[in-house]
Amino acid sequence: MCNSDFRPASRRKACNIEPCPPVWEEGEWSACSRTCGEGRQMRPVTCKQKLTQSVTRPVPLDQCIGLAKPLTTQTCNDEVACTSWRTGSWGQCSAECGEGDRRRELLCVNEDRNEVPESECSHLPRPDETQSCNGGPCQTSWFTNDWSTQCSSNCGSGTLSRGVLCSTEGTTAGAVPDGQCSGQQKPDEVKTCTEAPCGPKWFTSEWSRCSVGCGTGTQTRSVVCVSSDVSPTILPTYQCPVSRPQTSQQCEETECAGVHWFTSEWSECSQSCGGGYRTRHVKCLDGLMQPSTECEIIERPGLRQSCNIQQCHIVQPDVPASCTDKFSYCDKIQQARLCSYSYYRQRCCFSCYEQNKK
Repeated sequence: MCNSDFRPASRRKACNIEPCPPVWEEGEWSACSRTCGEGRQMRPVTCKQKLTQSVTRPVPLDQCIGLAKPLTTQTCNDEVACTSWRTGSWGQCSAECGEGDRRRELLCVNEDRNEVPESECSHLPRPDETQSCNGGPCQTSWFTNDWSTQCSSNCGSGTLSRGVLCSTEGTTAGAVPDGQCSGQQKPDEVKTCTEAPCGPKWFTSEWSRCSVGCGTGTQTRSVVCVSSDVSPTILPTYQCPVSRPQTSQQCEETECAGVHWFTSEWSECSQSCGGGYRTRHVKCLDGLMQPSTECEIIERPGLRQSCNIQQCHIVQPDVPASCTDKFSYCDKIQQARLCSYSYYRQRCCFSCYEQNKK
């Protein structure tokens, strides 16, 4: 084995100390000379020689002769068409007064100023086609339409009407509050008109209330013949037109709820034990809680009901075991005070025991 104490020291020895042959070195391409259409871009190309790992120096170009020299120029943006937005003049404001907007023509054109599809200008900021404008303060005034062509009355005095509204001038806006025309007198909306004198006419009162609270009923009103004077007087019916208004008509109220059986509470039981009965009252009523005969008899609730059917336990102290009742109706014998007869006293011994003692 080798003794590490006698190991020779490590040494480094240079090799391949001759400089590397010169080579072409390319720089970065410059920006394209045009943003659209065919342009040119350039880059530096130098001949350099590497002397050491960390030292490189430029050398004359002729030292790289024989090596293929990289391109120093190239075309660029030849696939991007040269287009631009062409704007027209602004049009008139859409409002003659107040806030509105105006428009202008906007076209995408090529280098020859010919229109092309807008998609070819999509890479460019799009100018505004509309902008707001102000036509100045708006003035308000009253607007009216034509008077109605027919008088409201066929005879005597009546009225004609028309529409009147406050609106702004020079706009297509509709009505604004009347207060905005407060400085101007409002035109009349109604004026009188006169037709031929009126003869006798029918006068009708208001319809009465419907005769029923639910379902179909009738209602009536008064119809009289009166004069057309300022102070009308009642006239004979033959002086009025033949077509007399109706004095009655059918009326419809809400649908009736129908008829139902109603019952009172049960009375107290007639017996506390041994079988008794209790009663109640039953009525047939309609939707207005009025008596009716329309209820189904088969659905009528019962009037009478058994109650306290448990057997009565009468305490009779000191009753001999031989003293028993022979009849089931001995309680009735005792109630009828028949225990005084020996026949019943013997056969109803238990029930008559108290009387037997007497």
